[in-house]
Amino acid sequence: MTKKSELIIQSISYVHDPYAAQKWFEIYVEMVKRQLLEYVKKELD
Repeated sequence: MTKKSELIIQSISYVHDPYAAQKWFEIYVEMVKRQLLEYVKKELD
């Protein structure tokens, strides 16, 4: 059985803690990277 989790971030208006802002940025970049890889894979198939 495969379990799939999905996270959707609508917007981040302001993050007070610089460390938290860095972590949010890393998560955002990872999400964009995964979406781009999925898109490219679909286009190449």
